[in-house]
Amino acid sequence: IAMSINGDQQNADLMVIFNSSDVSQSLNFVNAQDYQLHPIQAQGADPMVKQSLANANGFTVPGLTAAVFIKQ
Repeated sequence: IAMSINGDQQNADLMVIFNSSDVSQSLNFVNAQDYQLHPIQAQGADPMVKQSLANANGFTVPGLTAAVFIKQ
């Protein structure tokens, strides 16, 4: 499940991806390289969510993980 949230002048755009599968999943998305894993998750204790990626090909999220990406 993927949810794109458009920000405004005070809040950045978000992409939230819920991967309920037990294997890594990828989602093609134009300009995904403009996003990064949300700092709360990037600096958190969960090593699985830290494997989530945003690049020119889209988003990749490990199995059984919910990841929040924030537009830079």
